[in-house]
Amino acid sequence: MVINFSSILLGLLLLALHVALCIWVYRDILRNGNSYAWALGSAIVVWLFPVLGFIVYLALRKHMRFLHQ
Repeated sequence: MVINFSSILLGLLLLALHVALCIWVYRDILRNGNSYAWALGSAIVVWLFPVLGFIVYLALRKHMRFLHQ
């Protein structure tokens, strides 16, 4: 089986996007005043379930802001 350069490049790009999403979620939670444990737990969920975890985070993000106001 031959793996070409474009497949490797696409895989690295998707991995970089995945890591960037996890970092963004972590920083966004901390910026909104939540705890480090909540931020780490949410980043782990986004890491384990990339698309679904990020969508759930975006849906819950609005509700979490109301709790801190």
